Amino acid sequence: MNKKTSRLCLKWSLLALWQLTQNDPYMCRLFIENQKIINYLLDIVQNYYNISLDDSNHIKAAALRVLTYLSANRDAVQQILQEFINNKYLISILLNENNEEEIIQKEMVGFLVQVTTVFIDNNKDKIIVNNNDELGSLNGKSLINELVKGLTGILKTTTKNDQIFLMSCAALANISFMNTDSLIKYDTLTIVLNSIRQRFESSMDQSLLKDQIITLLANMSQKHQLIVVSSGGLIFLIQTLLAIDIDNNDNRTMERSKILSIERIQQKIAVALARLGNHKSTAKIIYKLNGVSKLIQLCKEPKQRNYSDTVLLASIAALKRLAQSIGRLPFKELNALDLIDSKLQDIFIQYSIKNESLV
Repeated sequence: MNKKTSRLCLKWSLLALWQLTQNDPYMCRLFIENQKIINYLLDIVQNYYNISLDDSNHIKAAALRVLTYLSANRDAVQQILQEFINNKYLISILLNENNEEEIIQKEMVGFLVQVTTVFIDNNKDKIIVNNNDELGSLNGKSLINELVKGLTGILKTTTKNDQIFLMSCAALANISFMNTDSLIKYDTLTIVLNSIRQRFESSMDQSLLKDQIITLLANMSQKHQLIVVSSGGLIFLIQTLLAIDIDNNDNRTMERSKILSIERIQQKIAVALARLGNHKSTAKIIYKLNGVSKLIQLCKEPKQRNYSDTVLLASIAALKRLAQSIGRLPFKELNALDLIDSKLQDIFIQYSIKNESLV
């Protein structure tokens, strides 16, 4: 892999590395402990060229696929992040692919989804690249800026490939657990929301895309509430929440993964609305758009939340937060004072499916 003297030799070396490390954590660790492997793979992606452009693209794509697989190991991710920090141009080089090289772009974005999965821990102290560089440091913030800048650029230019768009949103959603300031800097949320309408008209899995976008919105709602509202994020959250209508017949035929996806979406929207509801004016909008009544429905009609206690807990917490902003009168009109007057634990016990099963 280092010499790259023969295209065929390099191709078979990448295939052998991928096969040797599949389903074998010990073999995978052996290769990762040899730190040159990561460097060789990144170098292939950056610098490999062949007389045939197709050959070059397939070799680079194969190297990215191996990197993605190795990145399931946290030590490999640490090495990769360190390379990104050491070479501040590396991310822009990797993400700056032409539309003609879509095969590389697809593998690259998939690779970044895997690498950024560690950000979901939302603990900068856990992600220490070396003794001096944490993701909360200046170098770490610069790294995140470059990632967001590159992924946002892909969202602007990727108009046809739904898979690339979905994976780019997934990587950005992962990053949002760690840092949301960069998303503001590059106006990422507005670009995402302006692009999704045509996506929902395509044949792609809408629930997967909605899940990633709502994760992004929920994390940004923690600190940037007004930007979420002004970008159309609040409207998107409530429209998505109101559009979910689970009845008993659907429940029997729906795939388990689809049901779990709906539960995650309902829970994340409730979390986002609770955060946005800190602002009195925003809480009033949520009420006027029937967001409060839908949250009440999720609490009182367990079938609508697929009997999920996790969704119930998030909905109760959101209603209590909203009540602090809009007062008790709207809840009185909706016959839901019991959802805000009692302690959260008591309300949860009252409406929990576990409690209902004992009746």
